[in-house]
Formats: sequence, C-alpha cells, structure tokens
Amino acid sequence: MNKIQWLHRFWGCLPFGLVVLLTGSLAYAADSGANWRPTYDLVMRWVNFLILVFILVKFGKNPIKKFLFSQREKIEKEIKAVETQRKQVADQIKEYSRQLEESQERFVELKDRIVRQGERKKDQIIEDARQESRILLENAKRKIDYQFFQAQERLKGETIDAAIQLASQRLQSEITDNDNRLILTQYIAEIASQ
Repeated sequence: MNKIQWLHRFWGCLPFGLVVLLTGSLAYAADSGANWRPTYDLVMRWVNFLILVFILVKFGKNPIKKFLFSQREKIEKEIKAVETQRKQVADQIKEYSRQLEESQERFVELKDRIVRQGERKKDQIIEDARQESRILLENAKRKIDYQFFQAQERLKGETIDAAIQLASQRLQSEITDNDNRLILTQYIAEIASQ
C-alpha cells in the first residue's frame, strides 16, 4: 500500500474513530452514575484528541501537502508519459495501417502487372507457335513439292530410258545399211554447213 492510500484511509477512519470514542465514553459515563472520574476521562480524551489533531495539523500539514503534491506531480508525469506512449502507439498503428494499405495496393498492382506480362507472354508464345507452324507447313510443302518433282523427274527419266531402249530395239530391226548411210551423209552435210 502506498502513502497516498494510507493517508486516505487514515483521514477516512478518523471520523469513525471519533464516533466510537464518543459513544463508548458516553455509554460508560451513563452507567457510572455520580462519579466524576468518567467525565474527567472523557474530557481528557477530547483534550488528547484535540492536541493530536493540532499536532498533526501544525507539523504534518506541510509535509503531507508536499507529499500529496509530489505524488500528484508524479502521477501527472506518469499520466503524460502514458499519454505520450499511447499517442506513439496510435501513430505506429496508423503508420502500420498505411503501410498495410500500400502493400495491399502494391500487391494488387504487382498481381495486375504479372497478369499483363503473362497475357503478353501467352500471346507471344501463341504467335511464335503460329509462326513456327507456318514455317513447318511451308517446309513440309516444299519437301513434298521437291519429292514430287524428283518423282516426276525419275518417272520422266525412266520413261525416256524405256522409250530409248524400245526405240533402239525397234530401230535395229528396222534400219538397214542404206538408211545408215543416208543418215550419215545428212549428218556430215549439216556439220559442213555450219
């Protein structure tokens, strides 16, 4: 228990003590009849009480006042310190709330930016895939055209070879020595004319 509480209890119990002293003394005085001693005791109690009150007021007034004022100042300082701390905590809470809002806004912006980048990347991948498929289709078409051309050339070559072979077989059986001489003279005449 601190000193302030003790003083409050003391001053609060003082009237109660006076009531007890007075009622006890009066009740005792009523029983004793004509005896002067109880009255004297009662008067002396009151005198002692008044002396005690006078001493407390005379010598204890200033120290009690100083103590109470110092306690009051100390409590005021503590209240101001607590109030300052409360304001600092409130400011910190506001700052944290602001930072939380900013971080949420940054999170939303970051999320949107990532989504936009993902969309652009997806579009780029799709466009690259389309371009690659076009290139692959063109390459496949060129290969098919080249293979078709080669097949045609082989077929032409084989047809020509077969025709030459057939013609040479037929020519051998149908060309005579006179035909050979005639062809040879025409050939020499053409060379000479050039």
